[in-house]
Amino acid sequence: MIQFKTGVTIYLIFLITVLLFQVPSMVTEASKNEGKIDISTNPSMIFDIKNMKPGDEENSTFTILNKGDFDFKYHIKAGHESGSIQLFNNLIFSIREGDNEIFNGPFNDFNVIESRILKKKTQEPLIFSVKLPIQSGNEYQGLSTKVKFDFIAEGDTSVNIGNNNLPNTATNSFNLVFIGLLLIVLGSIFYLIRRKKVDV
Repeated sequence: MIQFKTGVTIYLIFLITVLLFQVPSMVTEASKNEGKIDISTNPSMIFDIKNMKPGDEENSTFTILNKGDFDFKYHIKAGHESGSIQLFNNLIFSIREGDNEIFNGPFNDFNVIESRILKKKTQEPLIFSVKLPIQSGNEYQGLSTKVKFDFIAEGDTSVNIGNNNLPNTATNSFNLVFIGLLLIVLGSIFYLIRRKKVDV
């Protein structure tokens, strides 16, 4: 009787050990398919304008790149960072994608553009323009302003990678657990039968 109980105890310890060593292997196997969201821009500075006169307009092609493993939606925020707020409010700003105008108006009216979808491993060139209205007076002479742009990407990292199959996280752990539970049940039945015979 004592030897039989000891045998069951040793097997339970073995079963727990199998679980502890096998579960991390499942996590590791699934993590091989983890990807990342990666948004970047080129060039790093959109405008660096000096000696702008009333009526002048500057254009710059600005490329948003998705170098990551997932499609994402992105949006652009812009705001005054430093310098003259008066000049910032007077500048006319626009964004175009080819012939499609995304925004056109004073900088201080620009908050956030609608989310745009960018497929993985692709890029989107946008044309940014800034203009000092021709009616601007001498009060803007010698002023400078700095504008900050934020490009924010939002993606769903649950999107399947590669061949669109779900990660294969199956290992022999579940088979071992099932066999272990089966042996425990059979061992318990055998123990009860043997104990009943001894009691009789």
